[in-house]
Amino acid sequence: MRTLLPFLFSALPIFAQEYLPAEKIEAGMKGIGMTVFQGSRVDTFEVEILGVMRKVRPKGDIILARLSGDPLEKTGIIAGMSGSPIYIEGKLVGAVAFTWPFSKEPIAGITPITEMLRISEESGKEGMGLLKDLRFEVSGDLLGVLAKDPKTSYEMAPIETPLVLTGFDERCLGEARSLFEPYGLIPIQGGLAGEEKGSVPLLPGSAVGVLLITGDARAGALGTVTLKREDEILAFGHPFLWSGEVDFPMTNGYIHSILPSQLISFKIGSTGEIVGRLTQDRQTGILGKMGEFSQLIPVEVSVQGKEKTLYRFEVIEDEILTSQLVGLLSFNSTIVSGVATGELAMKTDLSIAFRSLKERHLIKQSDLLSGTEVSSDFAREVTTLLSSLLHNPYEKLEMESIRIGIDPLEGEERNANIEGLYVDKEGVKPGDALGITFFYRPHRGEKIRSSLLFQIPKDLPEGKLVVRVLDGKRLEKIEKEKGSTGFEHKNLSQFLEILQKERRSNDIWIQLVLSRKGLVIEGRELPALPSSLLSVLSTSKESGEGETFLEEVIQEERVPTEYVLTGMETRTLDVNFKDKKSK
Repeated sequence: MRTLLPFLFSALPIFAQEYLPAEKIEAGMKGIGMTVFQGSRVDTFEVEILGVMRKVRPKGDIILARLSGDPLEKTGIIAGMSGSPIYIEGKLVGAVAFTWPFSKEPIAGITPITEMLRISEESGKEGMGLLKDLRFEVSGDLLGVLAKDPKTSYEMAPIETPLVLTGFDERCLGEARSLFEPYGLIPIQGGLAGEEKGSVPLLPGSAVGVLLITGDARAGALGTVTLKREDEILAFGHPFLWSGEVDFPMTNGYIHSILPSQLISFKIGSTGEIVGRLTQDRQTGILGKMGEFSQLIPVEVSVQGKEKTLYRFEVIEDEILTSQLVGLLSFNSTIVSGVATGELAMKTDLSIAFRSLKERHLIKQSDLLSGTEVSSDFAREVTTLLSSLLHNPYEKLEMESIRIGIDPLEGEERNANIEGLYVDKEGVKPGDALGITFFYRPHRGEKIRSSLLFQIPKDLPEGKLVVRVLDGKRLEKIEKEKGSTGFEHKNLSQFLEILQKERRSNDIWIQLVLSRKGLVIEGRELPALPSSLLSVLSTSKESGEGETFLEEVIQEERVPTEYVLTGMETRTLDVNFKDKKSK
């Protein structure tokens, strides 16, 4: 039975905060539940208690109940019902929170309200918990399920939560699913709620939203309010992301329709007006504060096509989610701007402004990408850089703004291979001039020639000198594997310097490399050490490092090109004080 009782709030002692604890619940008890099936109107459904599973999880009990009434007879448990309050004899019992896929009956697990009330006493971060971490076994006889073996166990899990994406292209849904489904979120496309959304109050049974992105695109999860007491809202009955202390915008919500499904039916709805902020995301539910507002990160994405298009967003600040969300926005902005798929090149710029404890910082990176997946490749680069900043080992950084520039070169392939390296001497003396010529060949194009003149240092010792010509990404990989100066850090300043260091895909690097043993101390290379000192420092416990290297880059030059390059060429020369004939 689906009915709206106008007098319900006066009939139920919701605001008197009368609760029925799990230890007083018995099988056969009947009551009602409250949720929104359509629009913003709170409807009721019927509840029959099947039993109580004591100490089924560290936090406590789960109450099992069969739900009934229109539309539940056709849909079963509905994603988006999480948090729906259950009342017996006018007292609040808890929140609908658990079910299992493919269930033929609307049987739910209820989180006791007495456990949800403890959320306000908890503190600290918890990371993020996966859906699989919240599952538990229920025996078939307790559920009343007809089975050959009544002792068969059924795995219950938190009811999945609709994550409504507005302004996202269909092709982004796959990326969103891989990101959010492990946490029990179902990404679906939706729209704005319309004129009604701004006037909907949050009351028990109301739709409530948790916002992740707002602006020219929007992403937010939908659940149900369990309890409102003064300015606090309790909802969901299970975690949103299980992150502990959080700072996410909280909204009202609007339900457009319900989509029945054999796997799990779900509410199709929209997040509405921001009315507060989520402060706690715990195992037994979420806690929000009305009238408080979250600090969001402004994000701008400009896409240069025939006309420049500027997208503006605001994104939550979270160590785990922020980088993923901004990467998703970068990918989506490229797609919705009409950038062609297939082989193309794309110039990119990324600027991140943030604050540490002592000062403000600005990191800028630019690159040229080419291939069939450049939009997703760049999105991964954005995600990686932001994730590195937010997970740095030194201190928490406060993001101030993120700006992304994308300039697609549609219909153009900009790949090239480095082919050929020539030097004008077989050997060099200190102080010599060394002429270097190298070639690179664009895809289906003619070879391009480039020449440079290097001045050999006058203090160069005898030995072997390697001339190396290679692409920027390959050089970056070599330096990381080597553990060289540019990739060792001992403080935030050195860490940020590494992130700022650019090895662009469209740059050719020409290096003179000397075979010479040295040591890395506190992220700095110390070459040409006496063997006795090198031995002592290498084994010193006080240095904390002692990492040796076998080569030293004594000179390097960068040659920018209009192509994404791959390849490496090397030549080895003798260094001595005897004259060598020219080639």
